[in-house]
Amino acid sequence: MPLKELLDSPIVFAIGKSFAFFTMTTSYIALAYVDFLADGLKVKKTGIKKAMLCLAVFIPPTIVAFTYPHIFITALSYAGEFSCAILFGLFPPIMMWVGRYIKKHSRNPRIPGGNPFLAVLILFVLTELVIQESIKS
Repeated sequence: MPLKELLDSPIVFAIGKSFAFFTMTTSYIALAYVDFLADGLKVKKTGIKKAMLCLAVFIPPTIVAFTYPHIFITALSYAGEFSCAILFGLFPPIMMWVGRYIKKHSRNPRIPGGNPFLAVLILFVLTELVIQESIKS
């Protein structure tokens, strides 16, 4: 009996579908990396050469995972903190700066303040990133 029917929960079904999607996506990425290596190294994907390419794709991450099991969580913590700060904190004022002063898109800005305000926003995010990194170290 499927878990969806057993628990009668659409949330469980959605989580299962998401898990299946990301599992399949990861498999396709690994296959694409094998093709990438074959093209880059100019190796034909036949017989023992294909097996060697597969080993070249899967052995290094396996060794890293066994020697440092918490590396994925550490990478996620860095990626989460820095990517959110950059994506939601640094990119908007930079895009506004480029739009206003380089591309000359808008003469009637919705966010007032001009150069000084945008510079303060950018400096604030950069300071936040430096402080966050110093706390982690």
